[in-house]
Amino acid sequence: MDIESIKLNYIDDWKNEDKINIIMNLIKSREINRKTLLYIIGNKSKKTYSNGEIINDKSLTLKKFFDYTYREKSSEIRIKVDNFKQKLLDGFDFDKEIIDNCLYEIFKFIQATKICCMYSENELSEYKIKIMDIIDTRNKEEQFFDLFNKITFENLVNEPNHEALKYLLENGWKETKETYLWLTELITFINNGSQECKEYLISLFNLRPIENSDINSKKLLIKLVAKKKNLNINRMYEIIDFIFSIGNYYKHGTYYKWYNKELEYIQLFEKYSNENKNIVTIVDDLELSSEYYDELINLIVEYKTIIDEHFN
Repeated sequence: MDIESIKLNYIDDWKNEDKINIIMNLIKSREINRKTLLYIIGNKSKKTYSNGEIINDKSLTLKKFFDYTYREKSSEIRIKVDNFKQKLLDGFDFDKEIIDNCLYEIFKFIQATKICCMYSENELSEYKIKIMDIIDTRNKEEQFFDLFNKITFENLVNEPNHEALKYLLENGWKETKETYLWLTELITFINNGSQECKEYLISLFNLRPIENSDINSKKLLIKLVAKKKNLNINRMYEIIDFIFSIGNYYKHGTYYKWYNKELEYIQLFEKYSNENKNIVTIVDDLELSSEYYDELINLIVEYKTIIDEHFN
C-alpha cells in the first residue's frame, strides 16, 4: 500500500470515504502502527481545506463563554434560575423535566442569539458548514483511534485488575469518569498537565508530591497510580503506552467539544427562527402569572447584560 496515496492532507480528504475505509481496514489487519497512523492523519489535515483556508479556534465564538470571568458571573445567574425554578415547582403543578428543559433552552437561546447575530445569514451558513466539517473529521479520527486502541491493547485490558482500562475502551468518557474517576483524572493530566488532576490523584492515593508536569513526571505518576490500583507492574511499559495513547490522541477533546456546542447553539437558533420565535414568545408559552413572568424577564435581562458586557 502506498501510504502517500491515502494520506489525509486536508478536510477534503477526510470526506473521501474510500480513503477512510482503506485506513480502517489497514488498522483492522494490523498493517500500520501508531507512528504511521499519525503520519496518515497529519497535524493540520483536520482544519485545513485544499484551497488553503484554515479553520482555527479564534473563529470559535462560543469559546468566549469559557473564560473565568464569564463563568463566575453566569454561575450566579444559574443559582438564581435554580431558585426561580424551585418556586415554580412549589407553586404550580409543573412537570419538573419540562420546566428544566424550558428554562435551559431559554438561557441557551440567549447565548445562541448572541453568537448567531454576529453573522449575516450567508456568513452563518458558511460558518456552520465549517463547524460540521471539523466535527466530521474529529468523529472519524476518533473512530480510527478507537479501533486502533482496542486492537493494540486487547491483551493488556483483559489482564486481571485491568477492568478500568477495559471499561474505558468499551465506554464513553462520561461513563468512565463516573465509574473510574481516577483514570480520567490521570488521562487528563497526561493530556494537558492539569495541576488539579495531579493533586487529586496525589491526595486520593496518598502519593509523594510530584513537582513538575513534564513527560517524566507524567510517567512517574502513571507508575505510582498503577501500583496503587494493583495493575500488572510487569507490563508497566504497555500501561504507560496505553495511558499516553488515550491521553494524547483520543477520548479527551475540549477543542472538539467547543465545536459540537457551537453547532448545537446554531441549530437551536435556526429552530426558533424557523418557528418565528424569540425570547419573549418562548417565555409566553409558559403562561406564567405576572409575578413570575416579571421575575423571569428580569433574570433574562440580567443574563443578557452579562453576555453583552462579556463580548465588548
